[in-house]
Amino acid sequence: MNSENTVITFVANSGISIEIGCTVIWVDALHNEGLPGFSTLNDCMVEAIFGDEILGVPNVIAFTHKHQDHYSAELTAKAIKTWPSTKVILPEGVLDKQEICIGDIKLRFIKLSHAGKEYKDVEHYGVIIKGANQTILVSGDCEICDEKLLDETQNERIGISIMNFPWVTLRKGRAAIESLIKPKHLIVAHLPFEEDDIYGYFPATEKAIKNMDKAADIRVFHRFLQKECFE
Repeated sequence: MNSENTVITFVANSGISIEIGCTVIWVDALHNEGLPGFSTLNDCMVEAIFGDEILGVPNVIAFTHKHQDHYSAELTAKAIKTWPSTKVILPEGVLDKQEICIGDIKLRFIKLSHAGKEYKDVEHYGVIIKGANQTILVSGDCEICDEKLLDETQNERIGISIMNFPWVTLRKGRAAIESLIKPKHLIVAHLPFEEDDIYGYFPATEKAIKNMDKAADIRVFHRFLQKECFE
């Protein structure tokens, strides 16, 4: 792969693998306990991603928060045993921000409010990943139009923004993406696989995308190991 290219692969729910040059970063990729209407990893999928050949060996495994559809302590322990040199990041106990460098890649975790009043006490982070030629925003499960997230992106040229589908299905989310975040590429995630989509989130997302700026490059993650490449 060209060293300037970025490859992002969907795992399940919000789980992704980000390959920037020779660095592989997994975010929210290890979970096996799903919620109704959403998807998680089954045993065959777990075996596939631990096989080294599909996603490669991760340099970093990071989590935005520890909800069951984003994080599994069991699978994380398995990853540590499988790849002892892999860095696992659970940015807990940070008042505002935490920056971690992996080679020439910088990960900046920003404490954000988890969506939903019932989750106001959940410790939750978005992350901005910066390489030499690419800046990637992962919003996690933050509140739509979280002020801190919007402030953090104002001084960044976001190349790829990975955001949960309500940012697209809600009008205020679409407006913030188009007028404030303004990514070159938008990936819509936190969607279930087709067989788990009992609430029709995927068709609702496709319908909402039609109301967005036609010039934007928008891609939707909803298939296991779906891969998207960016220059």
